[in-house]
Amino acid sequence: MSAVTQSSHAAVSNRYPSPTLVLSDQIGGQGRLVPNEERLARGVYVLADDKIACWVAALLSSLRRFNPDLPVILVPHEDEHPGLLEVAAAFSQVYVLSRDFERFDRIGRQILRGRGIARAPRYRKLAVFNGPFENFLFIDADCVVLSSLDALFEAHDRYDLVFNNFAAPGRNFAEESLGDLMSSVSGDPRAAAGYNSAFFGARRGVVPEGMFARLGRSADRLRGLLGTATDQALISYCACTLGLSTTRYEDAVEGWCSDFRVPQQLALRDGRFVRGNEQGAASLSVLHWGGDKNQSPMPGREILEAFYPFEDFDPGAFT
Repeated sequence: MSAVTQSSHAAVSNRYPSPTLVLSDQIGGQGRLVPNEERLARGVYVLADDKIACWVAALLSSLRRFNPDLPVILVPHEDEHPGLLEVAAAFSQVYVLSRDFERFDRIGRQILRGRGIARAPRYRKLAVFNGPFENFLFIDADCVVLSSLDALFEAHDRYDLVFNNFAAPGRNFAEESLGDLMSSVSGDPRAAAGYNSAFFGARRGVVPEGMFARLGRSADRLRGLLGTATDQALISYCACTLGLSTTRYEDAVEGWCSDFRVPQQLALRDGRFVRGNEQGAASLSVLHWGGDKNQSPMPGREILEAFYPFEDFDPGAFT
């Protein structure tokens, strides 16, 4: 059994063990729910729903290997989420955000009109900019963490908004002038396509919540400017139009690797996770499945199952 598998079996040994309550008794008396008005120093947000509880459990298992005490708040994709509450109870310091998400759903419906409004709840991700954490990371549920996140929070003292990687061309901006603005504001020509929002972080309030509502009311104009990448495109749009200082974690944090493509083979060498048996390969920091989830067979499934070692892992749960 690999070192990864040994650790993850310990983390989720009984699927959903009895909860270890750490902060929940002090958070509004609501058990595993945390109100948006609560203030916590730093932590991680994850957007999720009951259908992808197995992915969430894998991510949390990987997080607890490297950051055993870092608080995590799950942002529910649906209003009813008993499965998320069950997963939250399996790990210490994991909670589900309790707030009215209608304003974010409405922004999604406005921007996605004619483009599949079923995806509107994805815009609940925008709630993280004004949630409980004063200093936060956001991580997509289809990721696993392979190193400590501690140093990343310090980067938010030097930059307004930090991402793991750039977006694919055309995904964020349909209007070339936005790419030029993004490059100018960031000082990096590689940022012309904007950034990938699967993994990013900032300090609370860097994007005012009221701005999202104003953008929703300008949806007809925005549809001609933004690309196909739903909430991700809107986040990059906010970054460049607000003039926020942006960068990648790899360029701001020594030793962090922004390459988060899923390898066909993951090796553990001298305590570092690297791609296969490549000599001199950089240590991998995080893996993101993204569109690779839709491949058959899905690459890296054994890596996921190392952190969620149960037969019912369902990579097709994402829609």
